[in-house]
Amino acid sequence: MWKEIEIEFKFFFRWIASQVINGLFFLVWIAIQYIVSQLISLMPLSGLDRWMFWAFQILFAISTFIPVGAYIYRDIHKIIRETAREVQRTNSENV
Repeated sequence: MWKEIEIEFKFFFRWIASQVINGLFFLVWIAIQYIVSQLISLMPLSGLDRWMFWAFQILFAISTFIPVGAYIYRDIHKIIRETAREVQRTNSENV
């Protein structure tokens, strides 16, 4: 009984820890986007310069979110697979 509780605790702790880390990655990404936005707004831009920095801001946001999004997707996918394996294992033990 205690062994099962330990296994379940490790599984849920790993799940919670990975989601906290993913949330922190996302918060860092948001902070970086805010800082870039503030830096651009401090510059006296007009006309083409304003459009160029706006395009840069969008491309920077997308290019920096891709690694963060990939990491979050990988963790969530891994948790779903492990949960499915656990359900199959439990079902096979009950049969």
